[in-house]
Amino acid sequence: MEYRREIDGLRALAVLPVILFHAGFDTFSGGFVGVDIFFVISGYLITTIILNELGQGSFSLVNFYERRARRILPALFFVILVSLPFAWLWLMPSAMKEFSRSLIAVSLFSSNILFWRESGYFDMGTELKPLLHTWSLAVEEQYYILFPAFFMLIWRFGVRAMLVILSLIAVASLAIAQWGSIVKPTATFYLVPTRGWELLVGALVAFYLSRPDPRPPSDVLRQAGSLAGGFLLLYSIIVFDERIPSPSIYTLVPVLGTALIIYYANNKTLIGKLLGYQVLVGLGLVSYSAYLWHQPIFSLTRHRSLSELDPTVFGTLTLLTLLLAYLTWKYIETPFRDKSLVSRNSLFWSSLAVMVLLIGLGIAGNYTDGFKNRFDLSSLPEPWSSIKCHGANAISELKDPLAECLGSAKNGRGGDIFLLGDSHAAQLTFPLSAVAKSRNKDLRFISTDALTDFPQSFFSSSHATNDRLLNRILEVADSGDILIIAFHRGYLNEQRDKHLDMTKPVVANVKVDHFYKNMVHYLPRMINAGLTVYLIKDTPLLPDAASLEKCALYRTGTEGSPCSISLAQDLQTRARQSVLFDKLASQYAGKVFSLDPLPTLYKGKDVFDPITADASYLLFDRNHLTQEAAMELVPYFQSVVTLSH
Repeated sequence: MEYRREIDGLRALAVLPVILFHAGFDTFSGGFVGVDIFFVISGYLITTIILNELGQGSFSLVNFYERRARRILPALFFVILVSLPFAWLWLMPSAMKEFSRSLIAVSLFSSNILFWRESGYFDMGTELKPLLHTWSLAVEEQYYILFPAFFMLIWRFGVRAMLVILSLIAVASLAIAQWGSIVKPTATFYLVPTRGWELLVGALVAFYLSRPDPRPPSDVLRQAGSLAGGFLLLYSIIVFDERIPSPSIYTLVPVLGTALIIYYANNKTLIGKLLGYQVLVGLGLVSYSAYLWHQPIFSLTRHRSLSELDPTVFGTLTLLTLLLAYLTWKYIETPFRDKSLVSRNSLFWSSLAVMVLLIGLGIAGNYTDGFKNRFDLSSLPEPWSSIKCHGANAISELKDPLAECLGSAKNGRGGDIFLLGDSHAAQLTFPLSAVAKSRNKDLRFISTDALTDFPQSFFSSSHATNDRLLNRILEVADSGDILIIAFHRGYLNEQRDKHLDMTKPVVANVKVDHFYKNMVHYLPRMINAGLTVYLIKDTPLLPDAASLEKCALYRTGTEGSPCSISLAQDLQTRARQSVLFDKLASQYAGKVFSLDPLPTLYKGKDVFDPITADASYLLFDRNHLTQEAAMELVPYFQSVVTLSH
């Protein structure tokens, strides 16, 4: 196919914002749209190649997959292999276990599915996952597997019918993405059905550009169309931020911008000339390798560091990324694309050997808990022993979970404590059980699991799951009982919040809105039933750079511990939850209360260290209290959780 310099320039415009966005530079708050740009470019190029070869009667699935393998696998496997020794040296066991699972998923072209399944507040910070960025490669790989075969199937119906079919699929995919961005944002972000429309937009552009004897756009229209496309791209890169659901209807901005540039720009238009500058073309040529390198470099450096990285470090790492990208493009990508240097058999067998190696290492790392014997972490505390009604495994063993956890009938005495939430509610069972027992009352607790899915279900627009759970509480609760809700602050974050500087609180987002509306829907019913409701603000959360394992290995005393966190920072990262809880407490004054155990756990100090001066542990990971630390909250809850106000 005809080489277009502006397409390589467009690749540069895609990869640089992604890298700078992940480096945390605020100017590129919408840099995540670089992936959307890549999807459109990929859809355009792949469809153009298929159309040309089908038109010539030379298309072959084997040749197609060989070209894709030459393009994707050598550089990908090389970057992973180089990253392995650094992962071995720097990743703590828990992080190494997750990395091991990602080695398997990448080798099986399914990392997007893995990262979707792993996503959640309990998951390691996404910026600490060396292979997180391979989710987009997996989306493309899965598309490449499905699209050519489907294309050949509908080829017989003619171009017009194909355009109608592909357009309908693209519209359906976009509609699902818009719906999913509200009700299932994580799955929507990672999976092919909600990303396919972006690739199909590129495919449709390829169809229009490959028409026989098309009427070319006028020079004025080319200038206007390409300038509009450039404006849309710059707007989305600079103006979009973590509050923009992705993909969704908003993603049309960068997608259409890319499509306009591909369709209208050439070497005579202003945008075409800008994108055709040698520097941008050069960056475009190495863009794939640059994309591959940036995440492992950023992530592994974060793991090695005992503190958050500053912009100077990220600037240096960005330059290192580009240098390695050039070397990888020259000595890995280019030779492997040359069939005279690397035969099909050599490509196949070498790729298979690396895949087997990576899968083997991944299995070994997973079953050895991240090769945990690399470090002496015997002093780390164990997680809590089994709590009866916490987690899917424990609850699955119960015959009637709702009855066994929440009771089956009213007892007529009032004052019992109902506790709902996730593992951050589970940690409160220790002090609240003591409080209830001291009053001759019961603690009734159930946590999030496959049955109740609370509190996660409170952040969607559906009431079905919540109705089942909260109706049961109304059936068994007496007037005068207490309902306590607690959960990790991370539930209130959006998909794009994974890159948000949480020291800069953004209170409004979709999940906050859904939670507020759900609470306003249910609280009057609870209050009318005589329940007093307490919303418990979150307990300490250590920064991503300060894993408890790292702290145990590298701490230099309480004051110098890499795990230390300031009270001010803890309050900031909890800002959304705090503002929301306080708002509800004010709205239902005297019936709903917003409680904050954080000052009690900080013990009047400005810094929290999970390892005390006498080597006792207050946390067993980044965000869960040990049983001993949780019990320190007994006096606090004894004083603030009362039967009347």
